[in-house]
Amino acid sequence: MKRIIIFEGADQSGKTTIAKALAEKLNYSYFKNPSQKKQFKIRSNRVVWIAEAAYLIALLEQTDLDKIVLDRWVGSEFAYSFAFNRSTRYDLVFEFDDKMADLGAMMIYCVKDNYENYEDDLISEEDREKIREGFRRYLHKTEIPTFYLNTTDEDLKKQLTLIENFIKENGK
Repeated sequence: MKRIIIFEGADQSGKTTIAKALAEKLNYSYFKNPSQKKQFKIRSNRVVWIAEAAYLIALLEQTDLDKIVLDRWVGSEFAYSFAFNRSTRYDLVFEFDDKMADLGAMMIYCVKDNYENYEDDLISEEDREKIREGFRRYLHKTEIPTFYLNTTDEDLKKQLTLIENFIKENGK
C-alpha cells in the first residue's frame, strides 16, 4: 500500500510549512510543482493541470515511490476554477481524485479562521472566500479520507501530532 499524503487549502493556510515538516519527520518524499501557485491564480482557462495530474498518477502507479507528501492536488484546481469562474474539466478532477483514492491517499485540508497580515496582490478577500467555498464543494465530493486541520494557531508541533494521529487511525 502506498502512503500518499496530500495537502490542500488556500494560499497562506500553512500547507507548505506543515507538509515539509511532516515529510521530514516521517522520512517521506516531498513534492510541490514549482509552477502551481502561479498556475492556480490564472483567471482564464488552463489545461496544463490535466497533463500534470495524469503524469503524477502514472508515476505513482508505475514506480515503487510509495511514501510521498504532495503539496496540492486537483482539489486546488477545482477550488480556484470555482472561485475565478473559469471552466475546467470537473469530470477529470474527480477521475484523477478517484485514482488517488484507489492508491490509498489521505488528505489534509488546511484552513485558517482568519488571515491576519495576509498580503497577496492577486487574491482579494472576496476571492479567498470563493476559494474556501470551492474547497468546501470539492471536499464534499472527494473519496479521499480527509482531515480538516485548523491552522490558525500556527502551532506546528500540535498540528503534526494531530496529523500523525489521523494517519494512524486510517491504517497507514
